Amino acid sequence: MRASIEQARQLGILNPQDPEQQASIFREFGLMFLIPSIDAQIKGALNEQDAFEEWAATAAQQPEILMQLESAAAMYQQALERAGSRECEQRAAHAADQKQRQRLGEELANEPATAGAERSANPHLPAAG
Repeated sequence: MRASIEQARQLGILNPQDPEQQASIFREFGLMFLIPSIDAQIKGALNEQDAFEEWAATAAQQPEILMQLESAAAMYQQALERAGSRECEQRAAHAADQKQRQRLGEELANEPATAGAERSANPHLPAAG
């Protein structure tokens, strides 16, 4: 067994830096106690998977949860359909127009008082308003 592991390492088939491969080798030799952190991570992942599977089985048995999921999926589908409608596009265009008008109003409000005098002195500047 040791010779085959060494040969696999020399051929580049085995990566000694891979924690999963390390765990497999240590498990094969009965030396898992040498890497307790990996063993704890494996046990933790298995516990998490078991907890999820229990939750999924419980959720599948409760019809109100399934109805809520179906309702949420239906609402999502309706929202997608409405998002492509002409009314939604018109509302988006109106909102963009409002935002542009607001931005222009803020720019005019923030303009210095001398800007009007500069405009009258220089006919090449665009007119305000």
